[in-house]
Amino acid sequence: MTDTATQRTLTQSLADLASLEAETARLEAASAVKRLQRAFGYYLDAAQWDEAAQLFADDATIEMALDGVYCGRDRIRAYLHALGGGRAGLRTGEIHEWFQLQPVVHVAADALSAKARWRTFLLAGQLGEGAFWGEGPYEVEYVRRDGVWRIARLHWYQTMLVPYEGGWLKNRDATGGILASRALPPDRPPSEPYETWPGVYTPPFHYESPVTAFAGTSAAGAPGRALARALEGLERRVRRLHAIAQIENLIGAYGYYLDKQRWDDFAALFAEDATLEISQRGVYAGRASIRRALELFGPEGVEPHHLHNHQQLQPLIHVSSDGRRAWARSRAFGQLGVYQGGGIWHGAVYENEFVLERGLWRFKSDHAYTTYFAHYDRGWMSGARPTAKVSEKIPPDRPPSVAYESFPEIYIPPFHYAHPVTGQPVRIPGTPDLPAPESPAYAEPLGSQEAHAAGENAARGGSYDARPGAAEGPAELRAVSERIASVLRRLERLEDEQAIETLQRSYGYFVDKALWSEAADLFADGGTLEIGGRGVFAGRGRVLEYLKWLAPHGLTRGKLFDHMQLQPIVTLGEDGRTARGRWRFFAQVGEHERSGVWGLGTYENEYVKERGVWRIAALHSFFRMYTPYADGWGKTALPSTRPERSLPPDRPPTVSYEQYPSPYIPACHYAHPVKGARSR
Repeated sequence: MTDTATQRTLTQSLADLASLEAETARLEAASAVKRLQRAFGYYLDAAQWDEAAQLFADDATIEMALDGVYCGRDRIRAYLHALGGGRAGLRTGEIHEWFQLQPVVHVAADALSAKARWRTFLLAGQLGEGAFWGEGPYEVEYVRRDGVWRIARLHWYQTMLVPYEGGWLKNRDATGGILASRALPPDRPPSEPYETWPGVYTPPFHYESPVTAFAGTSAAGAPGRALARALEGLERRVRRLHAIAQIENLIGAYGYYLDKQRWDDFAALFAEDATLEISQRGVYAGRASIRRALELFGPEGVEPHHLHNHQQLQPLIHVSSDGRRAWARSRAFGQLGVYQGGGIWHGAVYENEFVLERGLWRFKSDHAYTTYFAHYDRGWMSGARPTAKVSEKIPPDRPPSVAYESFPEIYIPPFHYAHPVTGQPVRIPGTPDLPAPESPAYAEPLGSQEAHAAGENAARGGSYDARPGAAEGPAELRAVSERIASVLRRLERLEDEQAIETLQRSYGYFVDKALWSEAADLFADGGTLEIGGRGVFAGRGRVLEYLKWLAPHGLTRGKLFDHMQLQPIVTLGEDGRTARGRWRFFAQVGEHERSGVWGLGTYENEYVKERGVWRIAALHSFFRMYTPYADGWGKTALPSTRPERSLPPDRPPTVSYEQYPSPYIPACHYAHPVKGARSR
């Protein structure tokens, strides 16, 4: 090859690589920001105010509800201590759970700052004294300084904080948005006055469009042989991760617009020929018809004294091989009602399709399968409501695509994706397999073999020509190859993180529907399971035995097993073959007309990559609290579980602890995101 051709190759390769590096940096930034905010929530859970304050920049601000603005890290620390009544740590019988959910993250082009909208779902109270539900969105700004991400501005908008008994149906907000400012006056008054529940307020959005989460990559592909293949392979992988990030933002924005009944904004998320199918209401085809259907849920804008919360949780996303279509299974968890009227709990599973149009991802089909509707006061034990049916007032374009009834009846929506470990279709008893229009796309790993091979070839020494015996390129090309190898390693870590999230979220979906064999197949050959205080079950066979013991006949009519998998913090090992993850679970369990129980807790899990596939090496579920639905955590705490005589474990529990009302919090596997030391 001539020197001129070599120079052209080098120039184009450097331009393409710069684009890939910039996009990889933004993807890494989004991952770091999510980790930071989720860690903030775990510190609030444990009333670790100093650790939470250290997540903030020196000149940061915090504004919680209507307490006003506190400026600087020292004042933030003082405020958080005031929020905890002047003391750190939980006392016996205290619940202080601050879920960090539904992120919509936008990273600046330079990857040095970011903004995000989050949602908190709050459980607070003291055994024997009272219990409270809380909810509201955050608008948060972040900054990267000296290589470390910190919170620059945190603003939480309180939708409601209401007593458990009677909930949002019967109670006004218990605080009026004043949490700690009477004990510690703010530096500035509230930046936005508003009325908490039953008042209605829409916090401003930091973003104009939910589909511009990251600047897109535009590398055109380099000429050459091994170098070109490496760049093309990396570019495909960056585009895939970029698509997953955009679609997760799209799903999050869907929920925020639904909350506030911003129907015009909501409808704009859909492709022109998209479809909407909610419960048994039928199919609305086309964006105009979808906009018409939204009036079924009320007029544009939330009416006074109406609550319409739709949390969008646990997204499990797959992108097609050509990068132009995608599918997601996700979860809805809703709190609906009218003050002094009626209150409802709502749970559903989505199986949605997305399409890339002119560089923007949009909904192609939105199909929500209702799991349950339940009256607030009676819960799912005795408050199940019938599935919503076709409206005569605003009729659909087509009848429902599938006929089913929600709880206490049983219906398992087909899975769009293959099992994350076995690669086989997820078969549902009594239901035909979902036909996969692009079967390989569902199971295809983010990094294809071709991309890996090309990247590894470049990493081994930067050969310009991949043919055996070809001469090495000039020093500049070797330098490019080394940069490619660096990007490759960074992308592999992002892909591994995504694969582990898919693995754990799949566990939750399988447990929901008592698909015990599918859940057990997620474990490594020598994997272990330890749930609550029942001891350790070692090996996939024993894991399956334990799971079947929970419901020997699987999901039968009237049983509810919802297990949400939330707030992940995944830490990859340096070896690239092991990882650990902290997750939160929120469980709704019971049997119609017999029992109804709340549960929540924390996982500290281990994962291993076996034969190129991530599996669960150790699942350890620490119960935080279980309580009967009718009583709530302010009145009743169920005792900790113990090893069962009917199903003895292979080993005793690894940790001896008591669940609520004990204040026990399991140790975090990860270091503090800013100061580096592990929290005690």
